[in-house]
Amino acid sequence: MTTPNKFALFDIDYTLTRGGGTTFIEGHRVALREVLEVDLPADFDLTPHEGKTAAGFFVDVAEELGVEREKTIKNLGSLETTLTKFCLKHADELGVVPMPGVEKCLGAMQEEGVGLGILTGNFKGIAHLKLRLGGIDDYFSFGAYGDVSENRVDLVTAAEREASEVYGTFVRRDQFFIVGDSWRDMQCAREAGIGAIGVVTGPNNVEDLDEAGADLVIPTLESYRAIINFTRGPENAYSRNERRN
Repeated sequence: MTTPNKFALFDIDYTLTRGGGTTFIEGHRVALREVLEVDLPADFDLTPHEGKTAAGFFVDVAEELGVEREKTIKNLGSLETTLTKFCLKHADELGVVPMPGVEKCLGAMQEEGVGLGILTGNFKGIAHLKLRLGGIDDYFSFGAYGDVSENRVDLVTAAEREASEVYGTFVRRDQFFIVGDSWRDMQCAREAGIGAIGVVTGPNNVEDLDEAGADLVIPTLESYRAIINFTRGPENAYSRNERRN
C-alpha cells in the first residue's frame, strides 16, 4: 500500500452526511434511561452540544441531569452498545443521506492520492452506520471516534496512530488536515497544530469557522478542487483572507 503524503480527517454530521433527527435523539434518550436511569427532557436542545465527542456529550448531559461524571465515564461502553443497538434497529428511520458533492469530492481526493480518514464525535458503530447509509463507507481506510475522549483534540492522536498502523509506516502529524462544518472541528485542528478546512453546510457560518481558525472555508464539498489545491500547496498556503473555490 502506497503511503499518501497528505491525509484528510473528515467529520461526519453535516460534513459528509445529514440525518438522524428525532430518531437519533431518541436513541440517546433510551441509552440514558436504560444505562444511567435518567430522563432526557422532551424539550432537550441539542444545539449547545453539537460537535462534541460522544463521550463528552454523555458526560456533560448526564451531569446536567445529576449523574456524576465518573459514573458516566465508567458506563460509556454500555451507553455505546445501547445507542448503537437502537440506531441499527431504527436505521431506516434515521434518514441519513450524503451531503452535496460528497462522492465526487472523495473520489477526486482518492485520485489525487490523499489518504481518507474519519475524525468524528460519533461512536464507531454509529459512525460506520451513517457512512454506510450514505453509501460512502468504502472510501475510508482509518478513523478516530467519539469514545476516545471527551476532548476532541485527543482524536487526532488516535487517528495518527491508526493511520500509521494501517499504512505500516510512521505518519507525521503535519501530514493531516481536518475537514468539518463546526467551529469545534476548526478549534480541534488549531489545538492539534494541523490544517483546518471549514464547510458551510452545518450550523456555523463563514465567520464562525474563520474565527475558530479555518485555513480555508468552502460553501459545500462541491468545491472540492479548493481542497485539492490546498493539499498541493505549501504549509499554510491559505490565509484566512484568501479563500478560493
